[in-house]
Amino acid sequence: MSVMIAAMEDNREPRPREQKNRTYGTDRTDRTHEPPLIPAHGGYRRLKSYQTAEIIYDATVAFCDRFIDRRSRTHDQMVQAARSGKQNIAEGSQASGTSKKTELKLTGVARASFEELLQNS
Repeated sequence: MSVMIAAMEDNREPRPREQKNRTYGTDRTDRTHEPPLIPAHGGYRRLKSYQTAEIIYDATVAFCDRFIDRRSRTHDQMVQAARSGKQNIAEGSQASGTSKKTELKLTGVARASFEELLQNS
């Protein structure tokens, strides 16, 4: 308040207060060394595991369509296991930004799906 009164008396603009970052107590302009609030995540399409899972899924669908009756339960189980493995890798990658525990859990589920696929073939 006294800053505004002093500025009015001198016919000049009051200086704005510095805004502090509550986490680090530094000036907002000095954010070059702060870690990001949520780490980078996603980008699962570049992961070798996801690329391999896509190949496994495509090959499984082609194999099942050619050699296993489409109305068979085995056909459905194999395609679903391959799809589940691929999806869980993608979801785990997306979750990696907020929860490493969830990322590891979904990676484990993907691994179990591929194990199921091996047992069905």
